[in-house]
Amino acid sequence: MAKVSSNMEIPMCKGCSKLFNENDFYYINKKYIPYCKECCEELSTDNGTLNIDIFESFLKKIDKIFSYKCWQELQDMGEPYFKNYLDLLKKSNLINKKYKDSDTPSNNEEVKGDKKFLEKWGVNSMSDVEFLENEYHEWEVSYEINSKAMVDSVKQLCLVELDIRKARKDNDVVALDKLLRLKSQILGDANLKPVQETGNAANEQVSIGMLIKKFEQERPIPEDTEPDWIDEMKTWIVGQLARMEGLTSDVSENFNKELDKYGIDVEAVMEDGDT
Repeated sequence: MAKVSSNMEIPMCKGCSKLFNENDFYYINKKYIPYCKECCEELSTDNGTLNIDIFESFLKKIDKIFSYKCWQELQDMGEPYFKNYLDLLKKSNLINKKYKDSDTPSNNEEVKGDKKFLEKWGVNSMSDVEFLENEYHEWEVSYEINSKAMVDSVKQLCLVELDIRKARKDNDVVALDKLLRLKSQILGDANLKPVQETGNAANEQVSIGMLIKKFEQERPIPEDTEPDWIDEMKTWIVGQLARMEGLTSDVSENFNKELDKYGIDVEAVMEDGDT
């Protein structure tokens, strides 16, 4: 038979109205969380997927601290997310802290910066953000992204590519097929398919970076075979001074070689005269 603890204000779960049983509820700081363990998992995630806003909102509801450090560690732990989060709080000696002690954009620059990127991409994981930012950068250095329409198209391509990787990882053939078709459609609409890309190049719709890359590959600048002007100055000026002072060095040898180019071989001239 279910029993009610004197440490619990409500004898049932606020989420599903399940009758209280000590084994089904978390006991923290001398009181029970008013949601059963199952509801804690459901209410703190987006259908089993981590979402920073939903997770933080649930912590606020139960007056528990949102630790950004623990949240970051939680990304790689898997389910059950809420239970693992409580374990991380215990490990960090934060289990008794309340929501007012939370990390927020106003008191934590890392939270502020990361939330900006999470909102930009509409994802919940900084590992996803890192992938998306790298993917976008690759498009950015390859094409001229100079309009809102192009920005939106490239962002959609990045998000689809992320979903494609996840579908491959989960071996979800049906989802993968749909995503590949969607990617092809976006590429076509944005005029970024390979056959269209060739046409764009003919019409000079290519970024400066791509043109430079093309020139470097097809018509690279040859190495300069002429002596560097600094070395040339060194040879003539230092070499002449060394000659005046009666000194010898590598510079003197180079100076003499250069000087010979402009001199006259007297013996050779005399021999020519004799003949």
